[in-house]
Amino acid sequence: LFSDRTVDYFKPSSGKSQLFRALKSFLQYSEKAPDSNSGSDIKVALQTLQKFKKNRLVVFILSDFLDNDMPDDLRYIRCEHDINFIHVYDTIEY
Repeated sequence: LFSDRTVDYFKPSSGKSQLFRALKSFLQYSEKAPDSNSGSDIKVALQTLQKFKKNRLVVFILSDFLDNDMPDDLRYIRCEHDINFIHVYDTIEY
């Protein structure tokens, strides 16, 4: 879980409990109403992923992808980890 910094990281485990733990953390973070001016930086998340080179991870990136700058680091991370993108958008923003 990241914004302009890495907020939370979940150690890999199997089962539904892992999914529920991730959803709970996401909801708790969103309820805190982070400063909307802080933005998000995907490069911070990719740098955190580079620390885990020896383990192959499944990564889900939920974003509106309004930023046109997808970092080049993503190409290298994709070779090491299973990365899944989920596009979340609001029609009002477009």
